[in-house]
Amino acid sequence: MAVRILIVDDNSLVLKALRCALGRYYEVLAVDDIDNGLTTASTSRPQVAIADLDLSDPNERDGFWLLEQLEQRWGIPGIVLTGRDVAHERHVIVRKPVSRARLCEVIDDVIKRSAPAPQA
Repeated sequence: MAVRILIVDDNSLVLKALRCALGRYYEVLAVDDIDNGLTTASTSRPQVAIADLDLSDPNERDGFWLLEQLEQRWGIPGIVLTGRDVAHERHVIVRKPVSRARLCEVIDDVIKRSAPAPQA
């Protein structure tokens, strides 16, 4: 079974590029806003979410807000993509531009860290 990832970015070109770059390695669910991200996560339960930090949102929510919701509601770990120099205590930050290989490494690492420990 392929690992399912959710990508949320309001830039259609970035969304398309990420879908194409990662689609060979993962089952990619790509949406263009926060509300679609929440809906998709609730029905599809991805193993990890990737969100742009600066999402155009009428309620002034951003990628950190979205990832907090995904983690609290469904335990979905998150990665923030941004061109800005920011930090977060729980979510992994990946600076743009990023290579496909590096992004795959980060995704795989987040999935491994969030996987439940094997039962003895």
